[in-house]
Amino acid sequence: MTAIDLPPLPPDAQVVMLFDASQPASAKRFTVVSLDGPVPEIVMRTTVAHGVGSDPNNDGLVERFSNEPNSLATSLGQYKVAEPYFSDKWQSTAYRLDGLDPTNAKRQPVGH
Repeated sequence: MTAIDLPPLPPDAQVVMLFDASQPASAKRFTVVSLDGPVPEIVMRTTVAHGVGSDPNNDGLVERFSNEPNSLATSLGQYKVAEPYFSDKWQSTAYRLDGLDPTNAKRQPVGH
């Protein structure tokens, strides 16, 4: 596993979730790390989607990022997991993300 430098985290942070956009959508590019212990521990690695506006060729590779509403693209930066909602597209529970950086502070409309 590759070492990474994390930005400063809140002192009460118990979990960090990382998305490696350099990997294709078919790869396990989403990693959940527990900080609740003396040594960080990987809890899960799985696939994760990205915004359709980030993948104009529809080949599973992120080509662009955007913070503009209705771009349908993934935004760069740190997020805090917010409230759950039911996704009609995926027919399951999904979670809204609140952007914490200037590169992701514009909240996307419901369903994107």
